[in-house]
Amino acid sequence: MSETAIRDHTHTPTVRAAIDQILVVALDSPADTASGSCAALIAREQNAALAILRVVPVPPPATDTWALMPDVTYAECVADALARGHGYCDALRERVKAQGVTATVHVTEALGVASAAIAAREARRAADLVVMGRPSAMAAERRLAYTHFGTLLVESGRPVLVVPPDFKPGTAPARRILVAWKNSPQAVRAVNDALPLLARAERVDLLLVDPTPSALEHAGEFGARIAAHLERHGVTCSVIVERSRGRTIGSSILDRASHSRAQLIVAGGYGHSRLHAWALGGTTRTLFRNASVPVFFSH
Repeated sequence: MSETAIRDHTHTPTVRAAIDQILVVALDSPADTASGSCAALIAREQNAALAILRVVPVPPPATDTWALMPDVTYAECVADALARGHGYCDALRERVKAQGVTATVHVTEALGVASAAIAAREARRAADLVVMGRPSAMAAERRLAYTHFGTLLVESGRPVLVVPPDFKPGTAPARRILVAWKNSPQAVRAVNDALPLLARAERVDLLLVDPTPSALEHAGEFGARIAAHLERHGVTCSVIVERSRGRTIGSSILDRASHSRAQLIVAGGYGHSRLHAWALGGTTRTLFRNASVPVFFSH
């Protein structure tokens, strides 16, 4: 059972934020094609610059124990790894070019540092939005992607758009968007980071699962404040209150996304660091692993 409230736009929209720089993090996975296609759609509509990043992991140099000298072939190994990275990204750039978008390529090596941390550093320097694919084939690829996702989400300070491997590019970015809302800093950031996408949507559903009354929101008024905030930015939305009824929050969000035929989910990403291993919350993990549409996360 759900309750829906339609809020009519009554305010003059303010100047909207824009997505000017998009960074695709390529993980040498078939899912990179999906993430590149999705990023190209957004870049074309937002008139944004698109860059493709590949962080190539390289082993530490071997040392001759007798001469205490680095292996003379090490530089050649690194050069070969970087060349392969460039070749891979160049092929991805050509696919993106077929969608009418010109992308730049940046390839760097990760020596003694996790590649995910370097990707997060690059995202901090020059990105408004990070886009990555979610592999579906081998378990090792999924683990690598999840590690990168967690590090990018928490360390980059940028929103991360996760694209499912079977994403099919259309003629425009998502026009039906589901916002998974709760009164938290992460969800607030997600909504504001996604404003350039929400402003172009034809339908925005604001979903609250199992909300509880608080000093800020009374029963029957759930979502009213954030809906009013969106209206001031020119976004008309429907507020939907649902009960999980035995389902997890993540499953409830995915069920509603399927029911409303959403093309994009916007959600706060929850997690914390512990000994450099990112442990993300259950809802974030469910959306990352199981969403059939792209998910826009902010932390």
